[in-house]
Amino acid sequence: MTSKLPLLLSVALLSSACERRLCGEVNDLEGAPRVLAVGDSVLAWAARRCHSPPDHAALALGEPIENLAVSGTRLLGGEDVIPGQYDAAQGDYSHVILDGGANDLNQSCACGDCDAVLDQLITADASAGALPELVRRVLDDGRTPVLVGYYTMPDDASYGFDRCGPTLATYKSRQIVLAEANPGLRYVDLALLISPAQTPDAYDFDAVHPSEEGAEIIGQALAAAIRQD
Repeated sequence: MTSKLPLLLSVALLSSACERRLCGEVNDLEGAPRVLAVGDSVLAWAARRCHSPPDHAALALGEPIENLAVSGTRLLGGEDVIPGQYDAAQGDYSHVILDGGANDLNQSCACGDCDAVLDQLITADASAGALPELVRRVLDDGRTPVLVGYYTMPDDASYGFDRCGPTLATYKSRQIVLAEANPGLRYVDLALLISPAQTPDAYDFDAVHPSEEGAEIIGQALAAAIRQD
């Protein structure tokens, strides 16, 4: 495992050097953000280079997005917990992009015997759990939640996510139940847009996070969901 680390770091550095930075374009967007993003590394990846999915969504919309997502965070606790990200937000937002849950399933139960963790995240009928509670809070605040469903993880996904396909599929099925029960919720199913077979270049070097191409695909989908109003 450790022998691969220098190679992975080298590839990551090379990838960073080759990608164009978007910060000039993103920082030129004017106005107070009306869109907030909270969640994990799918939304936070490459934010320092302004290449995160919310950055691409902001460019597509022509307006800034406040991105408070943090890599490695969970819905059920820990540092920078996702509901806490929402608590920390101070703006007057109309839409809230949110994701989360994969780190809980990977780190708490190794994407194996996860029934208890799944129920803590979202019950089978989507009536309870950390995710429905967060969605309800967003709706009660008069905002439109834009829930991001994970894309399919490749067989060579890093950090243990290669084992998470079946568990994430169960999680996704519960998210769909949640979306069907809440007409005010927008659900963006990334598995329909990104997959190892159809869009291999949408994954970054670790086969977990979105590449520049993947972030743009996600950003365009988020912008389309927000434009529905």
